[in-house]
Amino acid sequence: MNHAELTTVKEAVAQNLLFYRKRNRMTQRELAEKLGVKHNSISSWENGINSIDIEILSKICDIFNISINDMFSKEQAEKEYYTEHEQSLVKKYRAKIEMQHAVDVLLDLVN
Repeated sequence: MNHAELTTVKEAVAQNLLFYRKRNRMTQRELAEKLGVKHNSISSWENGINSIDIEILSKICDIFNISINDMFSKEQAEKEYYTEHEQSLVKKYRAKIEMQHAVDVLLDLVN
C-alpha cells in the first residue's frame, strides 16, 4: 500500500505499526512475545487484515514510547523518518565534502 493511498484509520495504524516496529529493530515475533499474542497477529495487523484491540494498541504505544495519536495519524504514516543514527550519518556526510565521493562509491551510488 502506497502512503499516498491511505484512506482509513485502519490503514494508517497498519502502516504506523510496521514503521515503528522496524524503526525499533523488532521482529514480528519479538513484538508478539512482548504483547502476549501470536506472531501472525502482528502480520495481520500490519497488512490491515485485522484491527488491533484498543488495550493491545495501548501496550504497543508503551513499547514504542509513542502516543495513541502517533498510531492513528495518517500524516505520521505518510512521512519518511530517519533514526537518530541515520540523522547523524547524514550530518557527518554533509560535513565531510571531501569524503562524499568515497562514500558514494562505497555505497555503489556512482554511475
